[in-house]
Amino acid sequence: MKFIGLNSLLGSVEISKLFISLFLLTNIGLYYDNMRSLIFLGQFLLFVVVIIKLKNFRVNKDIGFATGIFIFFTFALMSVFWSNNASLTLQSIFLLGKCVALAICLVIVIKDINDLKLVYAMLAISGLIYGILFIENLSLNDVSSGRLKTYDDTIPNVNVVASTLMFSVIYFFSVLLKTKSKFISLLFIASVVVIFLLGSRRAIIFSVVGVLAIAYKNIKFNNIGLIFLLVISIVLIFNIIPDDYSNYIFGKFNGLLTLSKLDDSDELRRNLLTAGLRYFIESPILGSGYYAFSSKYLQDYYESYYAHNNYIETLVGVGLIGFVAYYGIYFLIIRNCLLLLKTKNLTQDSDFLYLTVVILFAWLGGQLFITLSNDRFTWMLLAATSCVTPVLKKCR
Repeated sequence: MKFIGLNSLLGSVEISKLFISLFLLTNIGLYYDNMRSLIFLGQFLLFVVVIIKLKNFRVNKDIGFATGIFIFFTFALMSVFWSNNASLTLQSIFLLGKCVALAICLVIVIKDINDLKLVYAMLAISGLIYGILFIENLSLNDVSSGRLKTYDDTIPNVNVVASTLMFSVIYFFSVLLKTKSKFISLLFIASVVVIFLLGSRRAIIFSVVGVLAIAYKNIKFNNIGLIFLLVISIVLIFNIIPDDYSNYIFGKFNGLLTLSKLDDSDELRRNLLTAGLRYFIESPILGSGYYAFSSKYLQDYYESYYAHNNYIETLVGVGLIGFVAYYGIYFLIIRNCLLLLKTKNLTQDSDFLYLTVVILFAWLGGQLFITLSNDRFTWMLLAATSCVTPVLKKCR
């Protein structure tokens, strides 16, 4: 009897896809301190797939993505020499390095359109799980301070979690339009409910913008079913959350729309923006060191805050050079998708390209209000979207 070799087993399509799925599930959906053993297991499984697939790896992926990563990471590392706080910069670069390494591994294991669609689906599912687990640590009844309360200081920032849910909402809505699946309907409803429970105004707004952009291209005006789903989602929201919490959420939206009346969060963001622009002008080309904004702000105002704006955080940290390198990655991916859209007929591939562009624009919009350049999901998203045009060109 001939035994199956380890390489043959791990090289099989099903096992590889399972390992990729488990990696995304553990490193996105279960990315909490008390899940570290599962997180490391997921990374190990990804590395196993990478080792197997490296044997047949060909450099047919987006060169712009690799170039952008190399320039951005190298420049961020060099910024230690002129950083306002070298130890903080080194610590941040270490976290960036882990995110970049995992992103490169993900690019290596995405071989075809099936791998790519699997990664998109698992990012959406994992994002939903991430949000559901966060709610377990959320006190919906205590909003007296104007901020959400959590039972554990080690859990992620609520806006980071909500940004992940933003991807889930847009993705599930896009798939729902095509499949009319009851299961996808439930996932979409759950995503809408959870992102509203998290209460991040910006994530909710850009989720709505993304859904409208997808609807504009695909929805039929006689599709009453989707409208019914949205109504169900709203009804569920109002039946789940306490009255005080709903008042808190709508009060924050009202403050966002009424510029003459800013809440504490908006006032802080305005002060951070003003300080960030001043810090950028002090060193516009090289910056003050990767993630050094909080250190400079602490020196001036005796409080430590990130910029709450990824554009400002990047400009202050790595200047125009790092800014162009980082956002050049987004620009090249979006440009390549738009160019390929012009050459393809209205097929499922064009829908996939359009979805990618919408998600990236929503993600860029969300970065006006949150710092995400060291966020793991952001780099997984960039890795996946950078594979879209090379994979689709290969399929043609």
